[in-house]
Amino acid sequence: MKNVFALILIAVSSLLQGQNALVRGIVIASSDKQPLPGVNVVARKKTDAKLAGAAVTDAKGKFEVSLKKGIEYRFQISFIGYQTFQTEFVLNKDTVLGTITLKSDTSLLEDVIVIGHVIPIQVKGDTTEYSADAFKVNPDATVADLLKKLPGVTIENGQIKSQGQVIDRVLVDKEEFFGNDALSIVQNLPADIADRIQIYEERSEQARFSGFDDGRERRVLNIVTKKEKRFGNFGKLEAGAGTNDRFAFGGNINFFRNKERISINGQHNNLNQLNVGQEDPLANSQFRRFRQFIPAESPADGINTLSTFGINYQNSGAKWKLTTGYNFRNNVNDLETKRVRETFLNETTSQFADENRIAQTTTQSHRFNGRFEYNFDTLHSIVFVPSISFNTSDRLDTTSTKTTIGKVQNLNEGFNRLKNSSETWAVQTQLVFRKRFLKPGRTFSADLNYNQSNTTTLNLLLAENIFYIGNIDSTFRDQKQDRLNDALNTNVRFSFTEPIGKLHSIEFNYAPEYRITRSNQYTAALTAFGQTVYLPDTALSNEFDNFIHTQRAGAKHQFRTTDEKFTLTTGIDFAYTRLYSEQLFPDFKQVDKPFYNIFPSIFFRYRIGPRQNFRVNYTTSNNLPSVSQLQNVIDNSNPLVLTTGNPNLGQEYTHNIRIAYGFFNFSGKGGFMSLSYGLTNNPIANISKILLQDSILPDGTVIKRGTQVIVPENLNSRTNANFFGAFNMPIQKLRINLNVNGALGWLQNPSRINGIDNRVDNYSTNGGLGISSNLGERVDFNLRTNLTYFIVNNKLQPELNNNYWLNLNTASATILPWKGLVLNAEVTQTRYIGLSDAINPNFIRINGYIGYKFLKNKAGEFRLSVYDLLNQNTSINRTVTELYVEDTQSLVLNRFYLVSFLYQFRNYRGNRAPKEESPMMGPPR
Repeated sequence: MKNVFALILIAVSSLLQGQNALVRGIVIASSDKQPLPGVNVVARKKTDAKLAGAAVTDAKGKFEVSLKKGIEYRFQISFIGYQTFQTEFVLNKDTVLGTITLKSDTSLLEDVIVIGHVIPIQVKGDTTEYSADAFKVNPDATVADLLKKLPGVTIENGQIKSQGQVIDRVLVDKEEFFGNDALSIVQNLPADIADRIQIYEERSEQARFSGFDDGRERRVLNIVTKKEKRFGNFGKLEAGAGTNDRFAFGGNINFFRNKERISINGQHNNLNQLNVGQEDPLANSQFRRFRQFIPAESPADGINTLSTFGINYQNSGAKWKLTTGYNFRNNVNDLETKRVRETFLNETTSQFADENRIAQTTTQSHRFNGRFEYNFDTLHSIVFVPSISFNTSDRLDTTSTKTTIGKVQNLNEGFNRLKNSSETWAVQTQLVFRKRFLKPGRTFSADLNYNQSNTTTLNLLLAENIFYIGNIDSTFRDQKQDRLNDALNTNVRFSFTEPIGKLHSIEFNYAPEYRITRSNQYTAALTAFGQTVYLPDTALSNEFDNFIHTQRAGAKHQFRTTDEKFTLTTGIDFAYTRLYSEQLFPDFKQVDKPFYNIFPSIFFRYRIGPRQNFRVNYTTSNNLPSVSQLQNVIDNSNPLVLTTGNPNLGQEYTHNIRIAYGFFNFSGKGGFMSLSYGLTNNPIANISKILLQDSILPDGTVIKRGTQVIVPENLNSRTNANFFGAFNMPIQKLRINLNVNGALGWLQNPSRINGIDNRVDNYSTNGGLGISSNLGERVDFNLRTNLTYFIVNNKLQPELNNNYWLNLNTASATILPWKGLVLNAEVTQTRYIGLSDAINPNFIRINGYIGYKFLKNKAGEFRLSVYDLLNQNTSINRTVTELYVEDTQSLVLNRFYLVSFLYQFRNYRGNRAPKEESPMMGPPR
């Protein structure tokens, strides 16, 4: 395996470095001979003066520029207050300019206006930085509008992506800003507040503290605000009403006083705007991607009436940082679905089920959260992260189902009415203590976590079912069920790092964990018409306790060169886990299982150049069964599909390997490729059995013919492999950005149906092309097409192999043709070939609005909007599992018109707060 990686690395490195050479140097000041950070280094072709490369010196005054060989360049090194340095040469190989001394030029500091060329993109180590002023947007644009114009950055399906990789976190001036909803943050901040946009790979918090790279990284977007706009307030308010009783009210208000910031937002609408930042009320009705596991309805299905309120406060001092907030959310979801499901029984037979469902679910949540950091001195610090939440849910669910063997033989029919109410409270706390020693690289940290939750649930079920095989028979059940779930999890991780020379370091860790879960279910029922007393049903009642105790310890070794071009981290952990379960009612049973595990890991990174890197990451992990999978009690929420647990389940063990390569240059051209493979031994899979005659379980429970029983079991293995590639390139002459991406996927899931082992292979091939404009402030457009081909191979029934297509085409444009007039349109075409005949998969959705801006600074806007102009909007979902294939069509919003008024305000106070005003809050006392 090492030889393969080495060959790949050599091939990639040779291919990419053969045509380029590096120019390096150090810039210092003539006065004190100290390094100058932030100096602009610009390289232009001498023949036509076109920009060829650019860089900015780091904290040590160093710079590095990658340029094509065989060309004569003119280098210009400049910094305000210093004389410009220039040199010319032909680049044939890596060149070191040495130490460059800039002389002071006081004439530049007098009352003159300096006009310079804005470098749109700079690459500083692992950070790609965009100058916001180099990309023109309309005056009231948001940061989201600005991001769409940046080369390599896209917003797709509610996600921000850079070089095809999802942005996991958005910061403002390197600090958290109102939660972790990346899209909401960029849609609530005005574009004119941004000075620079930085995108980089952020190492884990522990790695940033210790300097020991553990390979855990996430992609971060940081918005650097303009200094003169860090004091003041800004926001946006909106009110609208429309046809079909549609309405939308909401807004956000932000108060900035440098590092002290308060943000308030809220909304009330029935347009499926599920977060404050979401602008398109129909965004969630587009075809959702191919799902590979048993789905559950998300709030995006159906029509939602949402009310939210949130307030967030953050501040920091010389030694401390504080972030705290409160969020309230109330949502009423109205759902209507039609499902067509085919379940595989054996080599020649399938079961078909047609289901119609109507449900209304009301959820409400309150969440308090915070984060406090305090540095006692340069060597000692603590971090405290508390979170408290309370959630309630009420659901009324009515379902009618008809099931057949083949498409002609009736199996059963059912009508269910389920009323569900639940309450959950949860407390999560994290306390981290960190210590640096005087020896650089020697660190100690202790990370303590305490989590506790309690859920109480009441289910009221009314069910009538008819069974057709043999003599026609029917059942009736009026049932009430109480459930109690308590969970407690306590764990701590100790870590110690020690450098060994300049290039090596080691880490030792120890992590004990203790989990307790109690799950009780009590059922009582009326089983015949006319019965008035609910009788306890011990077969559907259960008291179950689960205890998990883990001891885990390990060590890692890291080799990293001084320039951080080469990093290799290898590690191994040893773990002992005891899984102990007790069934206390209706009779006593216990299971006591030990698990011994070894977890090897490898992380390798090679920085091929200043803007290229190659990574390999190999990890191992285990997964213990959940309480619901272990608890041996029947869940009859759907009497025709019964589920139960299996106390004899064992653990899953997974190997994952990922190879990735990324590159980017100053012009905005870049790309990313990744290849991953996963293997899970002893996966927990659902074992399905459909009874063709009445059966009696050992506990006396009668199961009628035609009922499906699902039990989890450990099977042989589950495998998956994925490839993803993305390439972006700005076309300066046309002032557009071009984005191309492609993906391949494979998932192999095992299952067992009616005692016969089955395997389903799911393949997917995806390709996309996108074009976004950077024409200026008055015209903006985006075009995108995406084509996906799915292949499903069923080992048990090859005749049920299924291939289908999904094609999504989107075009959007915003034009400001005259004064305050605004025209906007978006057209989305969805074409899906291969669904069941009962569902229409093809539709075109047209959204748009006409707006007029007025008042001072165009702060007000009247807007007339239309959604789904052709009244064709449809929500379609195909689910493929190892047990069945299912097509679902759900209720969505269709055509309506909305008249709304929007008001934006931006009041900035320059670089300083007024002296007569006191700060909103000082440091903690």
